Amino acid sequence: MRAHSAAYLTARINGQSRSCLLDSGADVSLLPSQLIGTHELSPAPFPLLAVNNTSLTTDGVISLTVAVKGQKLPATFFVTPNVDEVILGRDWLANNNVVWDFAAQTIAVKNQIFRLQVKSGKINSCKRCITQAEVTIPPRSEAILPTYVIYSRLDGQQPSPHQWSTALNSTVSE
Repeated sequence: MRAHSAAYLTARINGQSRSCLLDSGADVSLLPSQLIGTHELSPAPFPLLAVNNTSLTTDGVISLTVAVKGQKLPATFFVTPNVDEVILGRDWLANNNVVWDFAAQTIAVKNQIFRLQVKSGKINSCKRCITQAEVTIPPRSEAILPTYVIYSRLDGQQPSPHQWSTALNSTVSE
């Protein structure tokens, strides 16, 4: 058994090279909102739910080309701020007749074989909870707040002063 199973395909989407997660458990393909810029989006035809039955925020739907080594493969993406990487779901896999060889860690598309990669590098990631209303939490207290979650990466960028995070097993020095 391999330590890391390869499930990423390098492709060009919207003119940019992207590492795309192939996800046969996702019914639809997803694109992070921050990658789409000012493109016109169509309204989403139905709401999206995560595997734990929570709602995902959907900005809309867009059709783009996924270019892989000369092949231009169509994709319809739900655009959402709730993911931080391109996810090619079961819709894209089926519509492009993709055959996934898990043992060889490759896919075949139109008689061309593509080697998949493992997720590259150690990237710090976080989940940001954003309140749906302005809230003040008193010191030394807990509160249950209506929020939505944004999944993103910390790539060495300076955090906004309006963001906070917690860490397990952290040591506080005074």
